[in-house]
Amino acid sequence: MPIFPTFVKFATLGILCVVWLAMHQRIVQLDARLVYHLAAVHRDRRKAIFYFRSVWVGLIAAFVSLGCQEALTQVSFDSTMTRDWMLGALRGLGLWGLLIVGMVWVRIGQRASQSNLDGDSLTPYQEEKKDKGDKRQ
Repeated sequence: MPIFPTFVKFATLGILCVVWLAMHQRIVQLDARLVYHLAAVHRDRRKAIFYFRSVWVGLIAAFVSLGCQEALTQVSFDSTMTRDWMLGALRGLGLWGLLIVGMVWVRIGQRASQSNLDGDSLTPYQEEKKDKGDKRQ
């Protein structure tokens, strides 16, 4: 059964992604009891904390997965099915951790490249800083 380890890996990955997306969906909702601007501030704080923790959880999951896979190479299993279950679940965990780090990296990059309401970028390029400095002089 060569498909079985891949199925276990993607099932683990799918379950973990659904849990992360459900938590993300809950965090990005506005609190209806608060005024909009206060609810938006609280939501942004929750998102920042969630993204920060997600990166660390993803990195830890990836490192634990790699360490466990290395440790299991020396272990003999009773059956190949048990070995496939374990290695597939560990590979899915590691892949999930790397995907979480990548998703958060992309979200932060997208946000940093957006412009503010006044048209200025959140993080101006060096050329933009020099141009603004030249205009003031």
